[in-house]
Amino acid sequence: MKKNKGFSLIEAVIFIVVVGMAAGVLAFMIGYNAQNGVRNETLTIAGALAEGRMEYIQNLSFSGVAGVARELRAALAAG
Repeated sequence: MKKNKGFSLIEAVIFIVVVGMAAGVLAFMIGYNAQNGVRNETLTIAGALAEGRMEYIQNLSFSGVAGVARELRAALAAG
């Protein structure tokens, strides 16, 4: 009997298909994680800014809070 050495064509094709699918999934996961990283960074910055603004407002007198409310209404009206 003849000894088989190496791979057959069908084995090579199956290997290429499996590796290609794995590479596609890996590329998708990397892109998804990168996108979520940017989103999480944005939410962290927004939270820190909101917390700082709330501390500022809490330390104001009543008349100061009324002024901040006017500024907020004007900013919302401007769009």
